[in-house]
Amino acid sequence: MKLLNGTRMLLKIFKLSEYLKIPEKIISKPPSPDLLPGITDEFAMGLNYEVIDRVLFRFLNGEKPETISKELNLDKKLIDNLYLAYANSESMKNLPLNLL
Repeated sequence: MKLLNGTRMLLKIFKLSEYLKIPEKIISKPPSPDLLPGITDEFAMGLNYEVIDRVLFRFLNGEKPETISKELNLDKKLIDNLYLAYANSESMKNLPLNLL
């Protein structure tokens, strides 16, 4: 699995989980932002994980939201919202050394 800027694409994690024989009950549970019961990440973001992973990969490679929106033929507002969530999560991926 290729490590990209401290993140792993979710679809690759699902494949790795299957390879490691993680119980299906755990693998098939939809990721959730835990804001409201029953709300999935896909619903909250307005995109499915296949598309989210494609967009995140492009963010990690320095592409701008405008370019991604145009090339993938996606609503720019959805891409902007995903970029904002991605940018706001950066601090969670860079823990201080004393916590590692």
